[in-house]
Amino acid sequence: MKHHVSEIVDMLHLVMRCIVLAVLLSPPAQATEDLADGRLCVGPVPEPNDGRLSLGNPSGGARSFAYSVQVDDGRIIELPLNQSVRYAGISRGKRHVIKIRNRDQVVESFQFSFEEYETDHLCLWFKALYQSWSLWRQRESGHLCQCN
Repeated sequence: MKHHVSEIVDMLHLVMRCIVLAVLLSPPAQATEDLADGRLCVGPVPEPNDGRLSLGNPSGGARSFAYSVQVDDGRIIELPLNQSVRYAGISRGKRHVIKIRNRDQVVESFQFSFEEYETDHLCLWFKALYQSWSLWRQRESGHLCQCN
């Protein structure tokens, strides 16, 4: 019986070594990779309407809201109306340029870095009344940008 117990203990030690080795050699989890890069959530652009432009109707005035966003020389993302869009994989360690286009014409362009906002999740949101854009920390603007 004593001999049998020692074989079981040896087997358990071997299994534990295999588990430790597997953990050490396995690639990092996807969540770790996601945290290595910054994310930009672009808030929804409202659907424009023909009503009179006012504080009560900031989407009025029959204006064009055919926007797209580009970070640095990356791909241009067309923004659907009434829907947030995630722009991921942005390097946290350098300054970036955001270009915002309306019908292929650059209407706003500005620089930012994740370091100046002290976060790796930012929210870019549209103010329809003035047709302007703002960049805020995601945790302070969750009501404006709702990316998963």
